[in-house]
Amino acid sequence: MPYIFISYSHKDSEYAHRLAQSLEQAGFGVWIDERIDYGTTWPDVIQEQLDGCNAFIVVMTSRAYGSAWVKNELSRAQRKRKAMFPLLLEGDIWLSVEATQHVDVSNGALPPA
Repeated sequence: MPYIFISYSHKDSEYAHRLAQSLEQAGFGVWIDERIDYGTTWPDVIQEQLDGCNAFIVVMTSRAYGSAWVKNELSRAQRKRKAMFPLLLEGDIWLSVEATQHVDVSNGALPPA
């Protein structure tokens, strides 16, 4: 089943979960890292889910910019040439996605349909 991988800082989880819920209500499959079962090896599951996704959303904030996990997920998504959808929740657009069209959601709004 096609799905969207959402990369975010856990400090922004309220927005990420609202985004995931909205996408699911619109009929999209979504994978978010809180769906990892206990007892599994997190890096392996994240890599598997990232490699299998059809699209990648990164929620950009200063907290996400400081997250090694978010940076690694973004790098892998770019290397695997995943369809990329950067959402600017806070701060400035990151250099690593500067050339990719992004959506400004700095008011906490969900992206348009």
